[in-house]
Amino acid sequence: IAAKFNPLEFGGIHAAGNNREGNPLTTLKGHGDEVVYSAVFSPDGSLILTASYDKTARVWDREGKPLATLKGHEYPVIRAVFSPDGSRILTASIDNTARLWDCDGKLLAALKGHKAMVKSAVFSPDGSRILTAYADKTARLWDRDGKQLATLEGNGDEVYSAVFSPDGSRILTTYADKTAQLWDREGKPLATIEGPGAVVNSAVFSHDGNRILTASSDNTARLWDRDGKPLATLEGHRSSVNSAVFSHDGSRILTASNDGTARLWEAFPVPQQLIDRMKAELPRCLTPEQRKRFYLPPEPPRWCYTMQKWPYDAATLAAGAAQHTAPQ
Repeated sequence: IAAKFNPLEFGGIHAAGNNREGNPLTTLKGHGDEVVYSAVFSPDGSLILTASYDKTARVWDREGKPLATLKGHEYPVIRAVFSPDGSRILTASIDNTARLWDCDGKLLAALKGHKAMVKSAVFSPDGSRILTAYADKTARLWDRDGKQLATLEGNGDEVYSAVFSPDGSRILTTYADKTAQLWDREGKPLATIEGPGAVVNSAVFSHDGNRILTASSDNTARLWDRDGKPLATLEGHRSSVNSAVFSHDGSRILTASNDGTARLWEAFPVPQQLIDRMKAELPRCLTPEQRKRFYLPPEPPRWCYTMQKWPYDAATLAAGAAQHTAPQ
């Protein structure tokens, strides 16, 4: 069940229609008393799309006025998303299908092939491909018109999530068997990311595509490079981590857990940022005597002077910062 901010302004939260202060603007009524599984804004923020247990998805204007009802699924619709250009809609259902629609509710194609419920359905960033996945232990790749292009068969377990990289050149899937898998855009396997020995609930790419972030049932999130090599483990949650996402600039990570908390972490997308942060937080540099003990050159590097970490009295520190020419 999900809700997101309007992409263009702080105009509302999808399912509830709240403004940025949290005050309700409107209530979107039409699904009756049934569960609403997801709600999203169109890319330009002018439309709202909801998916429900009542077997429909519905399109609304930004004020909450109903515009179209997408009928055709035989069982609950658990996900609905807009294409990147906002002209088409993709729905995923427990009836083992995904379906493609225009924004007026006209059915364009039924994506049939899965042998069990479809929980995940997404467009590629350029809208030319579609990726579906879940209970039949496969992810499937389709063209923009709903023609199947490839079946991505992993390690024989349920597919928990499936996403495209930001440039659309790679696909990332996660499995109940505690692994994640990287694929090329044609559906050929590139690498297996061996998880932490626990179910990998979700995985996403950073916005530049250079890092991968996984959320696991072992109470951790993990950071990997673009090829699946481990970089860091985010520890602190007391229960399963359900999701983890990057901030747009990649400098922070947000995790959500069954322990009732969300946590914010610093990510340091460039190694030099981490180095600079550590320098700033270091209370002081080592003395020449201490440096010798660790087989370092006795003279502290220039940044110790310029950042006022050495020497320790103000007069000599100022002189050192002005005159010192030792390398970084």
